[in-house]
Amino acid sequence: MIAVPSKDRLLDRLPASEEARAFAEFLGAEFVDGADAFDGLSASDVRDHWLRYDGHWAQSGSDRFAKHVSEIITEWADR
Repeated sequence: MIAVPSKDRLLDRLPASEEARAFAEFLGAEFVDGADAFDGLSASDVRDHWLRYDGHWAQSGSDRFAKHVSEIITEWADR
């Protein structure tokens, strides 16, 4: 299960919710924190990856998340 982070969560540097982790455990699924796709970015960089006036990614944020997730899926497929 991949938890999709919000812009606010990244800006506040909050961990993934315990509910999301518990849900993955309930399902017997591996938990992946999607916030890892944005590791190392400054607050300004994080904001640049989201649309200014709503909670959706800009294209750059979507591309960054997709690249991160595709790498994880490739690792899973190679198991």
